[in-house]
Amino acid sequence: MTAVDAPGSRLDESLLTCRTIEETVCEVWRGVLRTPVGPYDDFFDLGGDSLSIIDTVDELRARGIAVRTSVALRNPTPARLAEHLTVGNERAPAPGRAVFPELLADTATGAGSRWRARSWAEVRCHPTPVGTGGADPPLFLLHSESHARPEREAAATWPAGRRIIGLPAPGVRDPLPPDAGLAGLVERYLDAVLAAAPHGPYLLAGFGYRAVVAYEVARALRGRGHQVALVAMILPPAPGPATGLPTEVGQLLDLRCTALARRMALGGPQDAGQVLTRLREADWYDDGMSRLDVARAQLAWAELASEVHRHRPGGYDGPVVLCLDGPAAPAVAEAWGAHLSDARVHLFEYGLESPAGVLADARLGAILHQELAR
Repeated sequence: MTAVDAPGSRLDESLLTCRTIEETVCEVWRGVLRTPVGPYDDFFDLGGDSLSIIDTVDELRARGIAVRTSVALRNPTPARLAEHLTVGNERAPAPGRAVFPELLADTATGAGSRWRARSWAEVRCHPTPVGTGGADPPLFLLHSESHARPEREAAATWPAGRRIIGLPAPGVRDPLPPDAGLAGLVERYLDAVLAAAPHGPYLLAGFGYRAVVAYEVARALRGRGHQVALVAMILPPAPGPATGLPTEVGQLLDLRCTALARRMALGGPQDAGQVLTRLREADWYDDGMSRLDVARAQLAWAELASEVHRHRPGGYDGPVVLCLDGPAAPAVAEAWGAHLSDARVHLFEYGLESPAGVLADARLGAILHQELAR
């Protein structure tokens, strides 16, 4: 057995991915608390106290996971503790450039034509059916650059018999043109939506930064005289420069690659097969993604994030559902509330950068099921 498989053994530090730590914390808590433990269970809700937290910390250290008691207290779920010890570890080296060195070097110098298309005509946004529902109008999903499979699986629980159409993120399987911007992305999605369903009413759902694109597609549809019955924004960021978020593509790309490397324990230079295996095991990318696709996805994310962080959205008076997570959720809700007159806000308490917890939450399914049944 490997160090990960053997109960109670000390973990090899080279295997300390976010998921590895999460699984180990669950195992240690089960042993200390004598109760089943999932990645999103709260330590104190399970019966833990200030004494048993010390026992768990001692056991984690014995297994090679260095954690302070104060850190464990502030991150009371296995998922949050694992993210803090990997993605949130500011003392760890910044290995992003070692994971995708060519991408980061080329984008910094303006080189690298393989990351770019000559025009939007080369960029595909082919609608993909999700499930077998047949009711109209269909629900359009604007997928993020990662987690497309969990997003599809989550959405399949939302509508009762409704047809679902997934729209992959442009720039993942195809390079984006040099002038790609938010307006260009909106037009590309708008063309895909109208080609799949020439007439409304339209139902849109977007994930992460693509939630902002879904919002703008809804505004564009309304501007053309179409009816939009619902826009569901799942874990969107706050828009606009007032948020103080980075806006420079190079900085965002470096931050993104570093966070990904820390999460997946990728120190670099890495074997391409190892990189893809860890990404797929963590459900970040589908099996069809190549290493080139993964690198492009980081660039597509950084460019859209840069656009969104500078974006000042216009007002919208149609129905919008906001599903938000973490300590910043109230501030994000307030930022979007300034532009919306018919918003229904739902707050989650996972406190994670990863969307996995919210996507798997039955409450999200219940919320969207109810909204789509209106």
